[in-house]
Amino acid sequence: MDRHKALVFAYTKTALTPPKELGSVVIRLKKYSNTLRDALEDSRYTRGESSVHLPFDKTIARAVEDMVAATVSRGLKYVIVIGIGGSNLGARAVYEALYGKNGARVPLGKPQLLFLDTADPHLYEAVNRELKAHVKHTGEVLINLISKSGNTTESVANFEVLYAELKRRLGTALRNRVVVTTDEGSALWNAAQAHRFKTLSMPRQVGGRFSMFSAVGLFPLAAVGIDIATLLKGARDITPACMSADVHKNFACASAGVLYVHRRKGLRTYNQFFFNPDLETLGAWSSQLMAESIGKERNDKGKIVHEGILPLVSIGSTHLHSLSQLYFGGPRLMVTTFIYAPNTAPSTRVPRTVILKHLKGIAGVPLSGIMGALYGGVKRSYQKHGLPFMELVLPALDVYSMGQYMQMKLFEIMYLAHMLGVNAFDQPNVEDYKQESRQLLQARR
Repeated sequence: MDRHKALVFAYTKTALTPPKELGSVVIRLKKYSNTLRDALEDSRYTRGESSVHLPFDKTIARAVEDMVAATVSRGLKYVIVIGIGGSNLGARAVYEALYGKNGARVPLGKPQLLFLDTADPHLYEAVNRELKAHVKHTGEVLINLISKSGNTTESVANFEVLYAELKRRLGTALRNRVVVTTDEGSALWNAAQAHRFKTLSMPRQVGGRFSMFSAVGLFPLAAVGIDIATLLKGARDITPACMSADVHKNFACASAGVLYVHRRKGLRTYNQFFFNPDLETLGAWSSQLMAESIGKERNDKGKIVHEGILPLVSIGSTHLHSLSQLYFGGPRLMVTTFIYAPNTAPSTRVPRTVILKHLKGIAGVPLSGIMGALYGGVKRSYQKHGLPFMELVLPALDVYSMGQYMQMKLFEIMYLAHMLGVNAFDQPNVEDYKQESRQLLQARR
């Protein structure tokens, strides 16, 4: 019997979506389901939807395993991921789900992931200070530069600064400690080959935000010893449900349908309410997935529509003390999904004999029990206020659950984009600020 458990998704009594209305929407997806079925078998990655095949791709998994064997030794202390957005959020989301914010709970003796994303000198100095204190030779460090296009300004700049500093301290052998993940044939790929850096490719038709189960997400996780085989198994195991014609079994389709129905009624905001603080970066990953996939100036027929839903990430119980007034009393233009993993780890308890006796009900209660009560109280309050919500319970904060959740979200956004009539796989407006930024940088010369 498989020891892993499936996600639990609930919405029928709380999403405020009439079954007939949702059913009529889902029926329209039948033809698109055939497209996804074809994409699932598309090992050549000829279309955007083909990213759903990634968890089944043994060639990519083998390439990642081979690169780990070639670069990871017992003395490795740090893997520095240099990338931003789709190039780092997926791996970081899984890493922090397992080990806490910035890897605060990484077991002693295990290598750590460090992330350089934006061009912030304070962030760079913090990473560099850590490396100065603990890295004495090249075998203790590995740099993974990730950029699909190869032209990501922040990533290339961070790499140049870090590589120059480490080369100065550790010598020219540092070139053997660089792995570049990019499109084969890109300018970055060619530069990496010229400098004799190691390279990993990603499927050209798979966009960065859909690339979690390619070398982009898998290599840095595998390099620090995270079980990517089980991560991929979670993604594979949930895929049949995400293809099911039964909306009650197909969580991805049901969630997309709920969002679509409410969007047509004026929905402007989608609140992803995580009741595990370690999942905050998972929310950032899924926010990018939604924002870039359905936030479109034009629909798939070229008509200007300015489509989109603003994704939010809320963390329970922290944000209840800053945002709940808005959520309960503000505009009724939001749908919420609660995401929660019951804490099964040993939990610190409030002492049975307390010294602050004015607050009743907490004596002897585990902190996880208090969080569970807060979670239950919030759901009750949403219902009393007539606010639509869905609920997704993860069996545990483990790699299998992360694989399930992330593959489900990939399917969900494809369904939703198709319903809304937009192309989930392009991002024409993202280049707007990049072009302006490059012009400003070139003008400084």
